[in-house]
Amino acid sequence: MYLAVRSAAATGRRLAVGALDHRRRDPVHCPALLVLARRITAPSIPASSTSVSTGRSYARIFNKEGELNPVEIHPATLPDLPAMLELSASKREQYEAYQPIFHRRAPDATVAQQPYLQSLIERDDVVSLVAMKGEVVVGFGTAEIHTAPAVYDPGGPVAMIDDFTVATADLWPTAGRQLLSALTAQLQRRGVVAVIAVCGRRDEPKREMLSEAGLTVASEWYVRAL
Repeated sequence: MYLAVRSAAATGRRLAVGALDHRRRDPVHCPALLVLARRITAPSIPASSTSVSTGRSYARIFNKEGELNPVEIHPATLPDLPAMLELSASKREQYEAYQPIFHRRAPDATVAQQPYLQSLIERDDVVSLVAMKGEVVVGFGTAEIHTAPAVYDPGGPVAMIDDFTVATADLWPTAGRQLLSALTAQLQRRGVVAVIAVCGRRDEPKREMLSEAGLTVASEWYVRAL
């Protein structure tokens, strides 16, 4: 929880990821988001099915129909930044629709986010990956490595997966899961012992994917206007 608060406060950005139902509206006192966590014990899909290197490579996972869906996963680079900003803007718009207090967009949100996302791509303590189908970026994920506060002892460094989204809700079981698996594999090699992912309260496709990947709810935030 502390890491999620510190991440949001330090950047001044709103936590906006995933897909949602525009027909639903949250009361102002309903949960705004969920923080999910999982201790890293092994990659969530077989090591032979996922590979990420300094160049482009393929990560694969079976969908619910048993079909193998290849999505290209590679480290995010500056040319990927415009697509990452566009995906983030789309999710901010969607999240604001069901929780307009917590997720109210700033007029210049995309401009303000650009240097932050660029810094994530360039930092050594952040794993930033994009998922591509052909030449199109269909999702991305970033994981910031942190040391836990002194009052907690998870057993080692932990990673906050905050900026993590895909282009459409139906990509969460495939591209989203593949991104998460690739992030987890890289984090594990860096000695990270647990991952923490942020998810909107009504972002059911993303919540289902995170749950199937072994993450459990650790905290909820409640919001009310004053």
